[in-house]
Amino acid sequence: MENRHFIRGSWDDFESWIKEKVGGEFSWKVRPRDTKVNRMAVAQSIIEAMERSGGTFPSSGNVFLERETDEPD
Repeated sequence: MENRHFIRGSWDDFESWIKEKVGGEFSWKVRPRDTKVNRMAVAQSIIEAMERSGGTFPSSGNVFLERETDEPD
């Protein structure tokens, strides 16, 4: 992970980093307790999901969160 500023900042900073990585708004499936280890686990899951899907965050399939879309249900 190239820039780890999200590990030490506020929870809002961390969620801003997530929004930037996933390409927009997201919702938590499982919101972990705010610890360094949990932030690293979430970050790693995002990076691995993006690697599996060719560099973009998939709309589903991540254990912690899912990207919100503008499409109606």
